[in-house]
Amino acid sequence: MAVLRFSGRACIELIGTEDHIIIDPNFVKPPRKGINKKYTTQIDYPLSFRS
Repeated sequence: MAVLRFSGRACIELIGTEDHIIIDPNFVKPPRKGINKKYTTQIDYPLSFRS
């Protein structure tokens, strides 16, 4: 059975029997221990690239 946690802002934590994944690790409440994969969906560009 998988557990899906919303940790605030855009952070999602997925805990399964074999994997512990965190997506967009910009969390408000800390994730559970044992993360083995981390994914981000946004890139912060330097101010010179913003219009």
